[in-house]
Amino acid sequence: MKLGRLAKGTLIYGLGGALSRLITLLTLPLFTAYLTPHEYGVSSQLTILAAFLAPLFTLGLGTSVAQVYFEHEATEHRSQTVWTAFWLLLASALVLLAITWFAAPWAAQALLGDAAYGKLVWLTAGTIALSMVTQPFNMDLQFKERAAAFVTVSNAVGIATVLTNAVLVVGFGLGVLGIVLGNLIGQFLAFVLFLAASGAGGWRTFRGSQARELVRLGIPMVPSFGSLYLVQFANRYILQWQADLGAVGIYTIGFSLGMAMALAVSAFQSAWTPYFMAQFQSPRDAEILFGRVMRYYVLGFGLLAFAFFALARPVTSLLTQPAFHSAYQVVGLTALSQFFWGMFLVLLPSCYYARDVKASGLVQAVAAALSLVGNYFLIGAWGIAGAGLGLAAGYGAMALGMYVWNHLRRRSALDVQYRWLRVLPFGLVAGMLAAALTAGPSAGLIAEIGLGAAALMIVTLVAYRTLDPWERTALRARLLVK
Repeated sequence: MKLGRLAKGTLIYGLGGALSRLITLLTLPLFTAYLTPHEYGVSSQLTILAAFLAPLFTLGLGTSVAQVYFEHEATEHRSQTVWTAFWLLLASALVLLAITWFAAPWAAQALLGDAAYGKLVWLTAGTIALSMVTQPFNMDLQFKERAAAFVTVSNAVGIATVLTNAVLVVGFGLGVLGIVLGNLIGQFLAFVLFLAASGAGGWRTFRGSQARELVRLGIPMVPSFGSLYLVQFANRYILQWQADLGAVGIYTIGFSLGMAMALAVSAFQSAWTPYFMAQFQSPRDAEILFGRVMRYYVLGFGLLAFAFFALARPVTSLLTQPAFHSAYQVVGLTALSQFFWGMFLVLLPSCYYARDVKASGLVQAVAAALSLVGNYFLIGAWGIAGAGLGLAAGYGAMALGMYVWNHLRRRSALDVQYRWLRVLPFGLVAGMLAAALTAGPSAGLIAEIGLGAAALMIVTLVAYRTLDPWERTALRARLLVK
């Protein structure tokens, strides 16, 4: 079955990253005991600085490497692509470090209101530089569909980073500096391990023709990465402006919990990119196949996103100190934003098949503009919860915009048949229950666990009934076999 390979890849990537994510969650009570909301706010702003600089200095190669890599099946061509991308990114990383060496105090003053944080800014730039030069080897493992190697390295890096952070924050009392140093050490380990695992030969290779093609295809995508940055992180600037760094710190805790959903979506993305590229020669089959992928994605990942709404209150209460308990308002909305991002990814192949990848950048730019306006008013009205709503709305606008573009261009791209009416009841029930669980008054820990579990059972039943009879039979058979 053609969908089997996609499901297997997603499962491997997802389970592989679950261990490091679990350790991160289990250590959250420790970090919230040793770091104040203000310190979490500082750490958060440094994180979004990294999220801004990384796409800018990677020159869009995160997109163009895949296009050049899959142009030919020859191993030599693909190794040359990986190493040419590495040398390009190394040069760009050195430029980044040189700029931040001089600009760090100014950036710290502008971002955090204190030039004394300049050292943290420069160390963060070092982490970004290492992540940039790691990217080609990271992608090489995914393109080769070596999921086991990829998740083994990712887990090792994630666990090492969390443990290093704990030692530096708790053992040495370094506060935010401990987090920044731990991330830097973890990223260096990632570079070493991904380089070793990739095994791409020809480290001296730099092909000018490939470099020009990588940059030509990548640079037009930089604005789209900027748009994605605005959708995901601009709300924190607005929240800091309308409230303070403490509010940003609380929001960041809820965001971090909700971003556990990104583990599943990222696993899907890692399996999805080589999967849909492999269907390039069979567009008519892809039209049927991608419609089924979307329906299964909405039901499966939609159910997972709802679980974050159902369990947000009790999990936040159990894993954080009282000063952070209001972060529950953001957990489900963050998970919902990642669900919408996955929908955007499922809709993306039409751009590739129509050879118009730049259209996705336009869609993201429009979504970013709408997100900025929406966040301003939503945060003004509802504070932290408004920031979560703005985040989910921004990603939702991206998915909707991509669908509209596909519909308008279906004659020149893929005419995928989506069965939206079949999943509409599921969406309505899940949406109403999610709103009730988030906006309702606190009922106490035990009652909240019970309410969440009951709501999750209802939504699971609706999702199951949404499947066709033969699909329900196949699902029961698969579950019984396991």
